[in-house]
Amino acid sequence: MKTMMKAYHTPSAFLFFLLVIAGGFTLLLHPADALAKDYEIPALRIVAEIRPSGEVFITEERTFRFEGSYSWFEQDIRKLGFREIREIEVREGGQQFRFEDSNEPGTYSIRDGNRVVTIRTNFSAQDESRTFTLSYILEGALASDGEWAEFYWAFLGSDWDRAHQNIEIEIVLPEGLSADELIAWPETRAQNAQLSTESNRVLFTAERNRGDRALRIRTFFPERLVENTVPSEATLNPFVIMQEREEAELRKARMSAFLIPLGWVLAAASLVFAMVLVLKFGGRPQLAEHFPEMLETPPSEMPPAMVGWLFRNLYSDHNSRFVATIFDLSRKGYFRIVQEREETGTFRKKETEVYLLERTGKTDYSGLKSWETEVVTLLEGRLNGEKKRLNKLFDFSSKEHKAQTAFTTWWSKWFSEIGLEARANNWMVDNTKPIVLNMLVQAMLFLFGFFLLIYNSEAGPASGVALLIASGLALVLTIALNVRTEEGERVYRRWKAYRLALTEGRVSMKPELKGLHIVYAIALGLNKKKMGTLIESINPQPDDLTWMFFMPGFFPNAALFSNVVHTAVVSTTTSISTGTGAVGGAAGGGGGGRAG
Repeated sequence: MKTMMKAYHTPSAFLFFLLVIAGGFTLLLHPADALAKDYEIPALRIVAEIRPSGEVFITEERTFRFEGSYSWFEQDIRKLGFREIREIEVREGGQQFRFEDSNEPGTYSIRDGNRVVTIRTNFSAQDESRTFTLSYILEGALASDGEWAEFYWAFLGSDWDRAHQNIEIEIVLPEGLSADELIAWPETRAQNAQLSTESNRVLFTAERNRGDRALRIRTFFPERLVENTVPSEATLNPFVIMQEREEAELRKARMSAFLIPLGWVLAAASLVFAMVLVLKFGGRPQLAEHFPEMLETPPSEMPPAMVGWLFRNLYSDHNSRFVATIFDLSRKGYFRIVQEREETGTFRKKETEVYLLERTGKTDYSGLKSWETEVVTLLEGRLNGEKKRLNKLFDFSSKEHKAQTAFTTWWSKWFSEIGLEARANNWMVDNTKPIVLNMLVQAMLFLFGFFLLIYNSEAGPASGVALLIASGLALVLTIALNVRTEEGERVYRRWKAYRLALTEGRVSMKPELKGLHIVYAIALGLNKKKMGTLIESINPQPDDLTWMFFMPGFFPNAALFSNVVHTAVVSTTTSISTGTGAVGGAAGGGGGGRAG
């Protein structure tokens, strides 16, 4: 049929279990897709026939090798470089495909977008090779300056998800010409590309062209061969264009000769600049007093989020500090963490243990920081008088867009408040100026490295890569400018000694401290293994954790309790993470393609 168109952050058994379930669910819904599948394009032959009328008739014969089950293939043609595309047809061998939107095998459909025309071919293939032929006619694809005509076409765009191999492109003219009347050259980085001209045709071959690289060919011939062209204000004399190209390439070569060594110099300067700042402003305070290697008890009653802030560039991330605060507020009696059994699963229901959060009746906030009270208020709003699973606390429905935006804003503001209070304690040296200076300098050098990488991609990208790496490392050195004061160093070393005791499970066994050890372990970023060592050491009992309610007979032993805590932490963290695609000078043609 003919058509026309106008132009806490560690691996865990719990996470593994979720991945297995997700994989099984995918297998049930799409059994073939879940199995290994892939495809390649081992051969491509394109013929572009330039007709005396000025139309260009293009046929693209593309061979696919499918591994697994496939049912469709889409190809994009950019709406640039022509006025109209018509008579789009798809066939396979002698079979003409039907034009309809049914997606049934043996059909094809066309989607006319703002920038591309997309042709979808429907078929049924399983572990086999298939060859499809797409053909179409272009009008207004030839430009002319009154003497020379040009056909400038992207036979392959840069949006293919697979490479093309064994490429052959032929451009056929209405009649034979002398060697100085048929001029053509490719614009490509395809492997082993070769182009030749003879009489009335241009032949291009290549072994392979990556999917993310375009393949264009510019073909020039006398205007007298065709009747209809599109006027071009720019000259299309190929000899003038080639001279301009050579001059531009010479200028680029000279610029590259300057930029390549400059990149190496700037890479070295980037690291030297950062090191000078670190040596001048990043000195660690030297303290005369002795600090114990380990502390069995917390050095103070500092809120866990504030403790985590001290270790923010080492072990503790935002999620750990926030989850530790929720656990700490539960320990202080504002919430309860409750174990229940619920039916889970999509097809086969089964009962599993889940952990929920519920509000208690405590309303005395006198012992809390203002930002801790804000967490209580936030959680009250999320619970709304009910119990809610930890992994669903911050799941926002499609109708809660405003609430989700508000939570994101609150999240950022909350951590800013903690940082302001921490800095008010005079724990950190005010190195704002050198920090900002280094970040600005390294960011500019990093961007310049990208420029060098792209500009010198052919002449030599190594200096651009070096500058990217050097400025990236120098940017990381900004962390070394976060220097503690003498008082901050004292506080840090005490908590560091306590953290070491937590990781080795050598802490005080007082019942009233067991829950606190767990809270601080979360804030200080202990991984699952270290958390297991701690909990096995302190061996908590139900009376030690009155803020956690377990079902009768389901209180886990010490060896399993770390899994309980880790699952609760990961569930909450997962919930938080959830809450927080003119003619003459511009080549038309190939966009991209994909199969499925």
